[in-house]
Amino acid sequence: MVAIPTIEQEDAKRPSRERESLVGERTRIINRMKSVLARLGIRGFKPELRKAPERLEALGTPEGDSIPPNTLDELRRDLARIAVVRGQIEAIEQNRLARMEQMPAQGYAPDRRLPSVRSRSAQPQAFFKQPLSLTESQSRRI
Repeated sequence: MVAIPTIEQEDAKRPSRERESLVGERTRIINRMKSVLARLGIRGFKPELRKAPERLEALGTPEGDSIPPNTLDELRRDLARIAVVRGQIEAIEQNRLARMEQMPAQGYAPDRRLPSVRSRSAQPQAFFKQPLSLTESQSRRI
């Protein structure tokens, strides 16, 4: 039987889940923008860059035409959405860092290192040099 998490445990998972959702939304918006630009024949534009709104204004189709006005407006709105989502992700990450700084006062040491794991064998590669032998019943199962 699985233990039911407490309200505090579930609440502690919320920022991670929200961040995951926001990253998915950002990816969805970027992919949609790239598909709109691909329909116009424009490749290589990176909507995830902070300078993307400035570079969008200079874009044109390979035939030399400008981007249609309604499409350009849609792309501008999408870039604004990406900026909002980026800000929300940064806020979640800042809150996480602030909580991590408060944790040592609560008795948790995040900088404590795990002991290094060492091989029990003096020559671990010797295991891989041994020939593989199967019994008759094992070979039938394969």
